Amino acid sequence: MRFLCALMLVSAFCFPLSAQTDTVPQRKKVAVVLSGGGAKGVAHVTALKVIEEAGIPVDIVVGTSMGALVGGLYSIGYTTEQLDSLARNMDWMAEISDEVSRDKQSYDKKVRSEKYVLSVPFKRPDKMLGGGLFQGQRVTNLISELTFGYHDSLDFNKFPRKFACVAINVVDGSEVVFHSGVLYKTMRASMAVPGLFSPVRMNGMVLVDGGMRNNFPVDVARDMGADVVIGVDLGDDLMTEEELSSFVSVLNQLISIACKTKHEENVKNTDVYIKVDVNGYTSASFSKKEVDSLCNRGEAAAMAKWDELVALKEKIGIDSSFQLEKGKPFRLLGEHDTLFVRKIVISGIDKHDEDRLLRKIKLKENDSVRVTLQGMKDAVAYLNGTMDYSSVDYHFSHTSDGYVLNFMLEEKRNNSFNLGLRYDMEENVAVLLNLTYQLPFLVPTQVSLTGRLGERSYIRGDYTLKPRDVMGVNFSYMFQYNDINIYGKGDRLYNETYHYHMGEVSMFYVFLQRMKLKLGLRYEYYDFNNFLVDPDSYSWSSVNSGGYVSYFVGSNFDSFNRRVYPSRGSKLFLLFSLHTDNMLTYKRETPIMDALVSWRKVLPLSSRFAVIPAVSSRVLFNKEEIPYPYLNTIGGYSFARYSQYQIPFVGLGYMEIMDDAIAVFRLDLRHRIMKNHYLMLSGNTAFVGSEWSNMMKDDPFFGTSLKYGYDSLFGPLELALYHSNWSKDIGFYVNLGFKF
Repeated sequence: MRFLCALMLVSAFCFPLSAQTDTVPQRKKVAVVLSGGGAKGVAHVTALKVIEEAGIPVDIVVGTSMGALVGGLYSIGYTTEQLDSLARNMDWMAEISDEVSRDKQSYDKKVRSEKYVLSVPFKRPDKMLGGGLFQGQRVTNLISELTFGYHDSLDFNKFPRKFACVAINVVDGSEVVFHSGVLYKTMRASMAVPGLFSPVRMNGMVLVDGGMRNNFPVDVARDMGADVVIGVDLGDDLMTEEELSSFVSVLNQLISIACKTKHEENVKNTDVYIKVDVNGYTSASFSKKEVDSLCNRGEAAAMAKWDELVALKEKIGIDSSFQLEKGKPFRLLGEHDTLFVRKIVISGIDKHDEDRLLRKIKLKENDSVRVTLQGMKDAVAYLNGTMDYSSVDYHFSHTSDGYVLNFMLEEKRNNSFNLGLRYDMEENVAVLLNLTYQLPFLVPTQVSLTGRLGERSYIRGDYTLKPRDVMGVNFSYMFQYNDINIYGKGDRLYNETYHYHMGEVSMFYVFLQRMKLKLGLRYEYYDFNNFLVDPDSYSWSSVNSGGYVSYFVGSNFDSFNRRVYPSRGSKLFLLFSLHTDNMLTYKRETPIMDALVSWRKVLPLSSRFAVIPAVSSRVLFNKEEIPYPYLNTIGGYSFARYSQYQIPFVGLGYMEIMDDAIAVFRLDLRHRIMKNHYLMLSGNTAFVGSEWSNMMKDDPFFGTSLKYGYDSLFGPLELALYHSNWSKDIGFYVNLGFKF
């Protein structure tokens, strides 16, 4: 009896409910299709916001290139507010480039970056760029972080909104549509613009940007079962004859023509077609002002279709007053959120580097450890900047026991060709060429050949053994031809032309990528046989050809955050040397000793204004007679420009010989007037004497300069007016390029 009553109650409640459900019409599936367009893709975000405000539910998202990035994030639950914040606040140019922040770079890489305008890593000549100008390292890791929780190989149809993205397999030219896989990898493949980003290799395919074949993939959305399609198109119209004025414009036009037929078919197959006006913008329009403007244009284009969007509700099968409920924001992984790692899997790395990596991130295989996103970022920066791998990807796979951390690395970039270019009014044009190659020995071994062309031409070879990444031994040889003018109180006294040979062996140790200690032995031979001088301008008894053996210990410290116009940090250079002519004494007396120090610090008072104090000094000790090559010199704009002991001085454009003890105190006031434009007011004073104790005895001399600087792609462009009471002349100086 109880069973019968229960059955009647179930029937009373269940059957009416079933009947009611059957009478509710199923609404049609809605897809949003987002085209490619590079930077212009930020307009997709605001267009999506308008679609949501119109009350249109979205079931399917399909995208190509930048549309794949926006669409992929939207499909896994990012709100349009989150996407808008990401689009407007992201430093897109920094993410696109592969540049590692300077404080994460190896010490040697910092030194190279201050000399060379171009550095091309290579394995073989036919793979110098790896298929793209940028490896896409930072973009890959950014997408990986943004899609945390979706790192496993997944079915995209099971996302909160079904998702698909398009790429092209350049092996056979076929179109590849991803409905499953590792989400961030497929999105990255769809964004691999040929020539800009390296292609993505996956399952025997070499994948590039899907916009090469299907930039507006409405047909993909239809194949996924979409009944209604809303398309947001960022494509450019075909350019006129006058607009086809460059190789890039012609290439883009050819791509547009190749995709034209399919694009037109997809536009016709769209229920609501939102065409964003992107005239005047390019795929690289990533400045904050341009991003804000493109977001506004995306919103304006979607609002222009407002009536069509509202009318679409009836076709979808929902009430015209229907409004979407706001979803919960996607839970992003925070910088300091911890993850429980049970196992690590590393591919593409040698055992020696693997041990160093594990020590760096304090992680052991099969050892339960909690790691943070910031820790992973630091580990990736360490691998890129210090251990110099060309590509470092990582992702977390989830298991019942915890996360598995997967590192995927590609070949090292120790082999590189480097080019430096420079122009200044003093030397005119100078070129610096360098080839660095890693030898396949058991102990890491590197050879480097450097040549400089200019008034001070030289060729130098280095052979370096590094049993550990922070320490090693270096053997060097250099031959240099010098053609230098020497001045006295602003007047040219004479010209010196001579040959210089140098052989050196040294040991070094690097602390925290900021400080390098160096201890060594150097042999120098000065050939003054072609020394061209005025015999009345100097006492030439000490200007003789000869060789000297020097022992030295030094330290370089560098914490500047930028190679040019740093906004914080300091530099310190210390050097103590003993100079002999027979390895023990100088002229059978005590060796000549000298101490050199140079210090500079940036003190930011605001985001635009900085005060930069500096001190430089060199003192010679135990001297009866100082050989000509080791005399103190002052002047010019960079340390050791013509002489390895030359101290720069604002107000003296050229090199002058000074007494045995010298100290220069300097203060720069620097103001950034635009993003890369600077004004600098500098002043310095020099104290000179025969001994350290009497430097302050005579009156010092002063120098000032007013300088404009621009941080260009080719190095700093600087124009300076300068004056000194030592020469009493007003000088003008222009230079472009890094100092070398």
